[in-house]
Amino acid sequence: FNVYRMGPGETEYTFLDNVAYEDGVTEYSYYDEDPYPGSYPYDVYYRLNGVWESDTDYCESDWALDASFPLNDFVHILITDVEDHMEDAMSNLYPNPATDLVNVTSTQPMTRVTVINYVGQVMYDVDLSGDKAIELNTSNYEAGVYVVQIDTESGVITKRVTIAR
Repeated sequence: FNVYRMGPGETEYTFLDNVAYEDGVTEYSYYDEDPYPGSYPYDVYYRLNGVWESDTDYCESDWALDASFPLNDFVHILITDVEDHMEDAMSNLYPNPATDLVNVTSTQPMTRVTVINYVGQVMYDVDLSGDKAIELNTSNYEAGVYVVQIDTESGVITKRVTIAR
């Protein structure tokens, strides 16, 4: 699937990313972390189409329709503000990019750590009892960007880590 975005002051959609098809997956999600920080409020529009490709052929579908309003071939999002409620709950992922191991640290006791791949599948999920540091084994992860959700008693911190091969 191809993901396109048009943001504030832009008049055309630009290619943002490609989300790979996975056999058996019926729902996908895409995370676009505050693409225009500090310019609140702002409008962002997204479009999506399907791609089929082989060694000898290539085909792109029409734009996907918005399930909640099928006359639209886009999704509109109004970003009014992005607040960081977790400023005092400092956390860190390292190394980043990583290969086989990722260290997760937090100044607040962690209650859960979840790793999510680019299509929204949970790759790792563990309940913790107040640890302030853990080590993730990422040796079996494919190369790409993963979202790491760190739950603390104060709230949830979301970070990204890149796995390089």
